[in-house]
Amino acid sequence: MRLMKVRMDQTLSAIGKVRLTLVFTTGVILLLAATLPFAAASSDELLKPGPIELPEPGEVILQFPAPGQNPCGLAWDGSHLWVADDDTDTIYKLDPSDGAVLSSFGAPGTQPRGLAWDGTHLLHQDNSTRDLYKLDRVDGAVQSTVGALAKFAVGTVPEFSGMTWDGQHVWYGTVNGWSSMMNAMDPADGSEAGAFFTKGYPRALATGGAFIWSATNNEGHRLGIVYKYNRSNGLYVSQFDTPGFYPTGLAYDGQYLWCVDRVTKTIYKLAAN
Repeated sequence: MRLMKVRMDQTLSAIGKVRLTLVFTTGVILLLAATLPFAAASSDELLKPGPIELPEPGEVILQFPAPGQNPCGLAWDGSHLWVADDDTDTIYKLDPSDGAVLSSFGAPGTQPRGLAWDGTHLLHQDNSTRDLYKLDRVDGAVQSTVGALAKFAVGTVPEFSGMTWDGQHVWYGTVNGWSSMMNAMDPADGSEAGAFFTKGYPRALATGGAFIWSATNNEGHRLGIVYKYNRSNGLYVSQFDTPGFYPTGLAYDGQYLWCVDRVTKTIYKLAAN
């Protein structure tokens, strides 16, 4: 009896599954091989990366305790986080990997609020003095002082809140009920450069590219909300909840939003939208 063999080499096995069939003929057994399409992925396909699941906006990437009991204002200088505290009247420099305090200095006023970084100095606003300060980040020495909100000298004076820097102007929040706003000003002379009404109270502000984010506390009735707006016209884009009930500081590092919360006394690294 003669056996006819069909060789299954690597090329054949790479093409598809192999079906072996014994065919009986007179005095002969034929071993036939037929290739079928793969039902499963090939080795090359298995090596291909699948869809990347991005974190949802507001998802917590990292968190650590704030250095004080009443954090107000948050800034990112490209390497470190800075946070001001209203209880200790102190501004802290933090390691963004674990929140360790690297240095600190006293704030120039008694009610620290907004904090921002202009590429050279820390910008800081105080609710009691009603001034904008430019500070040396090494020792906190005041480099310049500009008064703000002169137009509110008569009548209700809103509370200062969040602050950020867009590369040209300082944006600061004013909490004043339904008239709460994000205000842009020239840090050289305090002149107004624009203003937009906000959803909720602008307790914290951050800018990135064409957008500006504003966080509100909702008087503790629910989680805080971060609203995203077009910086050019103030139009609403999107929103997400914060991890805590009272956000008081936002900072954007180019990829993530950092948020500090007064109630949880925690700094969060959040996925941005």
